[in-house]
Amino acid sequence: MFEIANTPRDYAWGSLGALSALAGVSRPNSREAELWLGDHAAHSAVLVSDPSTTLREWIAQHPDRSGGRDLPFLVKLLAVAQPLSIQVHPTRVQAQVAFAAENAQGIPVDSADRNYRDDNHKPEIIIALTDGFSALSGFRPTEQIQAILSALSHALPEAAGDIDAVRAALVAGSASAVTWILGNPAPVSSLSNALTNSTVVLADSVAADALDVARLAATKYPGDPGIVVSLLLNHVVLAAGESLFVPAGCMHAYLHGLGVEVMASSDNVVRGGLTAKHVDVTELARIMDAEAFAPRVVPRSPAPGIDVFEPPIDDFAVTRVVVDGRDAALNIEGPAIAVVTSGSVDLVAQNAESATPTRAFFIEAGEFLAQIAGNGTVFIAHRPVR
Repeated sequence: MFEIANTPRDYAWGSLGALSALAGVSRPNSREAELWLGDHAAHSAVLVSDPSTTLREWIAQHPDRSGGRDLPFLVKLLAVAQPLSIQVHPTRVQAQVAFAAENAQGIPVDSADRNYRDDNHKPEIIIALTDGFSALSGFRPTEQIQAILSALSHALPEAAGDIDAVRAALVAGSASAVTWILGNPAPVSSLSNALTNSTVVLADSVAADALDVARLAATKYPGDPGIVVSLLLNHVVLAAGESLFVPAGCMHAYLHGLGVEVMASSDNVVRGGLTAKHVDVTELARIMDAEAFAPRVVPRSPAPGIDVFEPPIDDFAVTRVVVDGRDAALNIEGPAIAVVTSGSVDLVAQNAESATPTRAFFIEAGEFLAQIAGNGTVFIAHRPVR
């Protein structure tokens, strides 16, 4: 077992200093969006003992100690201060075909106009570290969307014509409505502005919440079609420790909060709105699943203080360990990545390491994380045990 580290990515939606604050360091002017802990080629972690060596390089040099291949999962700490883009991730087959196609077109892998940066799928789970982690995830039932649009049409008569156009597109299904919204910039921009500039207060709580989310999105991207798309998506708010699984094809956007995210090791994102980055409406419509709703994952608790999150995929599971002075006995086989999110703990495998928040460790293949002691919380990404 050895320590790994990385530098936070400074995406525009990231918080100012939240990840540093988690580590007990004050950097109030530092934009910190997400901390990658894995071996993905786009931003591999490095060995703390030798920062010139990436974890990806170490794994390539030591296949017998890493499972013989790239890690199947990627761990991130997320600090969301502003809405992320409305996006969808592909299935494995979709990614393989589209990655090869973009390669054949000669699009550089690091091009801003590229959708597929690798050939893997990207199912993911987010586990909230603080109360109030907010996300859009999966389509609302059609009747609920119609009720929201009806309430808005009555409250905003000046926008009723544009709202009715969305309602008409919705008759053919949520996917058709999204395609219409993203393909008609003029009326949608007018509708977006009407939604966000009004001071109307809606009596219906569901419609009022949807309008609040649209207004939140507009603070960063005024006039963006994603503001209208947000009305179609479920608004999910997680308490600390609750989780949300996002399967392939599920349209989603994280809005606000601090969390641990674990995903299949991929950087494939197809965006549809709420972003200044590359948007591909045609590809988004092709791979999105209008029926996909991201469910909350109820963890299995094999012992006090130990919760195992097991989404319905083969790439990873996540174990959360909370210790409060009593040792937690484990039997988690590597390859695995452990990251501390609170307190001060001791991790025991073939060697022992003391750790505080944001410090992370790679447990080698064939090695077992056997014990965690102290007071604090640790998340471990590992292969699922079926």
